[in-house]
Amino acid sequence: MDPEEEYVILPLKVLQRLVKYSLAFCETRCPAGRDPGTCIYLSELSPALGLGNAPCYSDYGTYRREEFAKTVKAVESKYGMDHASLLKLRRSSVETEIDLMELEFALGVIKSMDEKEPIYLVRGEDLSIKNARRI
Repeated sequence: MDPEEEYVILPLKVLQRLVKYSLAFCETRCPAGRDPGTCIYLSELSPALGLGNAPCYSDYGTYRREEFAKTVKAVESKYGMDHASLLKLRRSSVETEIDLMELEFALGVIKSMDEKEPIYLVRGEDLSIKNARRI
């Protein structure tokens, strides 16, 4: 853990409420307005907190880098272009729009995975990281 970083300590039931609230947003707003970095955290936190899988589990599973890399490759292959060129492509049909949304999301997830901060769960009054379980 970074000694310069600030951390929040809150009861698990509060975090569960926040995650439930966020999952409701997922349920009603996804895929429009989705944030890849937040999606990663919700996909990990939801089952770890006993709230079941995030709504997108059926589409993306457990958010593995390999799966999102496959999505990028599949879209690149379909259009015969690299992802940088594809992102400049005119969205001329619903199919193209969906493909490019999935491409943007997959690239965002991969980038967010590189920047992701770890989450730890600790029980009781000794909040030492030595007693924590990484989620």
